[in-house]
Amino acid sequence: MAQAEERTRISRQLHDDIGHRLIRTKMMSEAALLTLPLDMEQGTEMVRQIRDQLADSMDDMRSTLHKLQPNSYASEAYALDRLLEEVGRDTGVKTNYKVHGPSQVLYPSIQIVLYKNAKEALTNALRHGNASLITVELVFGDQEVCMSVSNDGKINPHSSKRNGIGQEGMLLRTQMVGGALEIQSAYPYTVITRIPITNQLNIL
Repeated sequence: MAQAEERTRISRQLHDDIGHRLIRTKMMSEAALLTLPLDMEQGTEMVRQIRDQLADSMDDMRSTLHKLQPNSYASEAYALDRLLEEVGRDTGVKTNYKVHGPSQVLYPSIQIVLYKNAKEALTNALRHGNASLITVELVFGDQEVCMSVSNDGKINPHSSKRNGIGQEGMLLRTQMVGGALEIQSAYPYTVITRIPITNQLNIL
């Protein structure tokens, strides 16, 4: 009963707080579109207010999602170190996991992209590269998080088409969260995912 009451309260919060804020932001966007051609300064200020409203909504949404999810969700469901551990245990391949910089709490969407890109890169390394050592390195910077997945194998040229499909999926996922994907074909073969972690709307 307590859980049902908590979910009802959170649902009401989503509707009353975040829902109304998004409606207000939509109305402000329409007003800004009409104002910008006539008064650039006032229109720009309205866009800044829209940015702030969206930033607050994102923070509220993240807080609400954490309340709905089990405490172990973020740390277990999309944990890169756990993924590597499973790969090493199941395949016998040596794995190495490194983290640099002060770690930050990432939005679930970013966690999912990093996890799925890492999983795709690991699969390619095992199936097509005959890798014996795979390294995942996560670097937290001031403005972005960078994940590199490298392996000591060699890519089979006959599997380039299949790899291309996998790389296209990684690229699309990364671009959806405003990131960039880089492939380094030279030894060691490395897939690099860069995703901004600062509020991108601040550039407005």
